[in-house]
Amino acid sequence: MASITIVSGCPGTGKTTLAERLASEAGQGMHLVADAFYEALAGLSQPGRPALSEHKAVTVATAQAAGVFAAGGRDVYVDGVVIPWFLPAFVRALREVDAPVHYLVLRAGLEETLARSAGSDDPKPEDVLHRLHDAFADLGAMERHVIDTSDQTPDETLGLIKEQQPTGRLLLEVSSFPA
Repeated sequence: MASITIVSGCPGTGKTTLAERLASEAGQGMHLVADAFYEALAGLSQPGRPALSEHKAVTVATAQAAGVFAAGGRDVYVDGVVIPWFLPAFVRALREVDAPVHYLVLRAGLEETLARSAGSDDPKPEDVLHRLHDAFADLGAMERHVIDTSDQTPDETLGLIKEQQPTGRLLLEVSSFPA
């Protein structure tokens, strides 16, 4: 059965590298980049800082696209900043899709996150990184979905995820989200 894995976290934590690798190793995998939906939006309310309604629209569109590909037999790896409070909208968009949904939050220390972002092809403003880093700092009940990438190579992170995913640790209890 095809599955959907949300690879989330602050920019600079390794989401894209990991999602690409997971998709390529899945055989029938797909790397779905949520940023493509943001890039397609013309006239954002604030360039680089979408409004809440724009975030929700991108969340739903990303989930629906993931659902279509999963229903077609693809293991989908969603690469995006999906903060826990957007999970209900994501899950609601998948109500008609019979696929397990895994949620993975990559986390690195603030200094590591800032350094990685600065060295990336698309560096983010520091104030944005600080806000997003804070948003992922304490996930409460969702903390079990976190993997700290601060001191890990991409290969080490990939190995840890391959270990964890079959255990169900990263599985979202979709039924626990309100309809």
